[in-house]
Amino acid sequence: MKYNDGPFDLVDDLAERTNGIAINKSENGTFELANTRAFRQMIFSKSYRLPTPTPHHPPMVAPPPPLTATFWTSFWKNKIPHNARNVWWRLLINKLPSGLHLHSIIPDMVEPLCRVCGTDLETSQHLLFSCPKKLEVWQAALSRYMEERTWTADYICSLFFPDPDPVKPLHDIPIFILIGTILASIWRYHHAFVRENQAFEPRTVLAAVDLAITQVCAQLAEKKRQSEEREPPPPVELPLVENNFPT
Repeated sequence: MKYNDGPFDLVDDLAERTNGIAINKSENGTFELANTRAFRQMIFSKSYRLPTPTPHHPPMVAPPPPLTATFWTSFWKNKIPHNARNVWWRLLINKLPSGLHLHSIIPDMVEPLCRVCGTDLETSQHLLFSCPKKLEVWQAALSRYMEERTWTADYICSLFFPDPDPVKPLHDIPIFILIGTILASIWRYHHAFVRENQAFEPRTVLAAVDLAITQVCAQLAEKKRQSEEREPPPPVELPLVENNFPT
């Protein structure tokens, strides 16, 4: 006959083992010492562990030239059209949404080829300058509003970076305003092509460039007129009067 000796004095073996489970390699990296945040993160990572995506490295592109603090100061102070400044800034830091850049982020959704010409990789330079249809717009516009020279895609791109070769705009249009106005028009029609599937026709874009530059010239002329009106008139020199009275 067996007798009941009463409850056994058992050690809480499960609690000891649980408290000793390591969460990480820090000093507070066990269940007993860890905070609630570390506990939640460990449980979530165990329960909802997702497969680690394979890193996708973009093709090598030429790094942008070094940009000094002096250049950035002049860039933000110069008169650049507002609708072109952001695009210009993204070109300088190599963060334009070109096909090549987007393909490096979402390769299953965006192809690296140019979406306008469909033949070359759409780098930042190709996106704005080297694409045949966009280069046609640049060459026609610059031939109308700048001194005559050979306009290559590389040379046009260099105008947006530090220390370009000196050029002389016509009609007294500041160089930053001129190339910024052309850039803004090309960018607007590029997005109309990508988002709304509108054809990128160089003649249509060039007409928009001409209209925008005409408006810029009118605004510059009006500002000059207002500035001249605010200036005080030059002093009038009165003729000397001879005193004929006897002293």
